[in-house]
Parts: sequence; C-alpha cells; structure tokens
Amino acid sequence: MPTFSDIAGLDMQWADDGTLVFPPNLVIDETFSRPLSRLRPLALQPEACEPPDQIQYWMYNGIADQADRARLAESGMRYELTLMFPNAIGRERAKTLGHLHSFPKDSSLNYPEICEVLFGTAYFIFQTMDTVNRTSNYCGYLEANAGDKIVIPPNLHHLTINAGDTPLLFSDVIPLDVKGIYEPLKDMHGAAYLNTLDSGWIANRHYEAVSELAILSKHVYPQYDLTPEIPLFKTFTQTPEKLAWMVDPSRFAKLFPDLWDVVNAANAV
Repeated sequence: MPTFSDIAGLDMQWADDGTLVFPPNLVIDETFSRPLSRLRPLALQPEACEPPDQIQYWMYNGIADQADRARLAESGMRYELTLMFPNAIGRERAKTLGHLHSFPKDSSLNYPEICEVLFGTAYFIFQTMDTVNRTSNYCGYLEANAGDKIVIPPNLHHLTINAGDTPLLFSDVIPLDVKGIYEPLKDMHGAAYLNTLDSGWIANRHYEAVSELAILSKHVYPQYDLTPEIPLFKTFTQTPEKLAWMVDPSRFAKLFPDLWDVVNAANAV
C-alpha cells in the first residue's frame, strides 16, 4: 500500500486492519462507520446484506492540524475522508448511502461539495428524482482515479461507488452547515442506476421511469487549485479562500458554467 503524504497532503498510514492511522498532530472531530444493515434498503439484493454488522465504509470528519483547527473553522468548511472497502453486496459493487445536501435559508440551491480520490477508482453518480411519480429525469456518472477532483453541483442527489477491487479512499471539503438528506434515495431503494459485477450498469427496477445514463467528463479548475497536482488538503489548509464559494451556492452558476449546464440539463433548478 502506498503512503499518502504526496497525493493527500497529510501523513496518514494504513493500519493492519485496513483502516487508517493518523499522526498525533491531526484532530478528527467525528469518526463514523456504515455497516451493511444501513445499506439494506438501498441494495439490489437486500438479502445479501449479511452479516449486518460488517463495516462497508468509514468516515473521518473534521480533520485538521491541531494548530490550524480554530482558523479553519472560521472558513465555514471542513475536510473529511471516506474509506470504502471493495466488499460487493451480492451482485452490486460497494457504495455509499447517498444523499442530497441541505439548503441555506431562503435559497433554491443547496450546497455544493468538492471530492478528491486518493486511492482506488470511484464512480460518482449524480441524479434527480421524483419520489411521488418514482422517476428520474436525469442520471449521470463519472469515473475518477487518484488525484482527480470532482465538484458536486447543487441540487443533485449523489453517491459514490467503489469501482475497483482495492479499498477506495476519497476526501471532500464541505460547508459546515451541510446536513445530509437521506430519505429520498432510501425511499427509492437506491440510485436510478446500479453498478453490478456481472452486468455493469442496470436500471433500478424500483423506478417507474429513468433517463438514459449520461457519462460525464472530469474537469480541472486551476483558478481554485482543483488540479491533480495539488492535494485538496493543502488548498483547504493553506488557501481556504479559494474554496469559499461553496458556502454561497448562488455563486455557483457564474463560477462553474460547465457544471451549471449539467444542473440545467437535469432540470434541477
């Protein structure tokens, strides 16, 4: 297993059990795990969610150097890590629960997010949904590898799939005010498309109608240091002002016209 000082910008290491070990100078506000039992309502084969207490992924939220903690809190953002094991759920590849972000007061746009793959290969899914009519008029995905940065636009449900046979480790920076809205994806039994080991992408049978699955392109945004060469942790800790647009979703359309086209194509506004 590689070390992460170059690509991640912080000196964490692999533990013997496949989780992560952090140096003593790093503070982690929250550590959570997601067992198979939590994924049962969203799985293609719920009966495959056994044993129910098996950990599918870990989340380490609010990571900062002790000396920088107060200063970074003033940015209104935090840095997080997600570690997902390559444990398929029956036919289906390992995935996160998925959610929609909460909305600032009096805003029709919810908060965006930045993700960065540190190890492994990921599929990031973005979609709309109508839980009343049980339809999705837009669903797209992109594939990302180590160093790739992914900007998650406002107003789209999203989740991450471990697309390989190794652990998947990815980071994110997100506004402190964000809350995850999990119920819509849970009610629809997962995303509009599911990724399987034997058949690739398949439409979710719990939807009455879904759009064709779109393949999205990766982008780089050097003006915000969102390039493969610059670790997201470095940008967040040294120049957090370059990411400050995340706390004000109204700025997104002007700053990311290419991604705003995706939001408009999805009729998500």
